[in-house]
Amino acid sequence: MSYVYLIGNKNVGLYKIGATKSPAKRLKSNQTSCPYLLEVIYIFESNFAYKLEKVLHNDYLFSKKDENENEIKGEWFSLNELQVEQFMSKCSLYERSFKVLKENNNHFFK
Repeated sequence: MSYVYLIGNKNVGLYKIGATKSPAKRLKSNQTSCPYLLEVIYIFESNFAYKLEKVLHNDYLFSKKDENENEIKGEWFSLNELQVEQFMSKCSLYERSFKVLKENNNHFFK
């Protein structure tokens, strides 16, 4: 089983969305390269973690600028409270959709 995670620093408002088989190891490796103290905000268990990660990155493309309009690189996003609160419900919605697509032999899964 794999996981999609949201880690970040609520005070700074920067979050990373990623997929992994080991959220604890991923938090540790991300903390090494981040100047802010990070915490796990959410972990979502998924049968489609890597597809889900890509869809979520696309959903949050408009959140790739900080408060000074500087571009945010990589898998990091500037999310507001509502976006953070809705993370798990988005994951659940996409997970259910992926399941239906796979069950119906959609080309997305070939």
